[in-house]
Amino acid sequence: MTVKRLESLSDVLDMYESRYHGAIEDLAYGAWYLIIYEDTDPRSPLYGDRIVVRVGPEGNFTGIEDALSRDLYERTGDPKHPVSVKVPVAYLVLEE
Repeated sequence: MTVKRLESLSDVLDMYESRYHGAIEDLAYGAWYLIIYEDTDPRSPLYGDRIVVRVGPEGNFTGIEDALSRDLYERTGDPKHPVSVKVPVAYLVLEE
């Protein structure tokens, strides 16, 4: 899957309901990148669920390559599909 490079913070915000915009803007403050991860498995109970992860000071990733090379895992509580695998689908460069 190709990971899409987004052009602006507005592109990220357009992917989420407005109630999340303040939290996303807070994540962006001082970050180098924002990475959007999504559960793309149609059988998953969390199919389509997205999260935003910041890359920058005090982050969990060492850089963009590190963040884009990893998947994220989340428990679903569903015994038939216990884990949601979120893969990187888009990113935004905030500082180069």
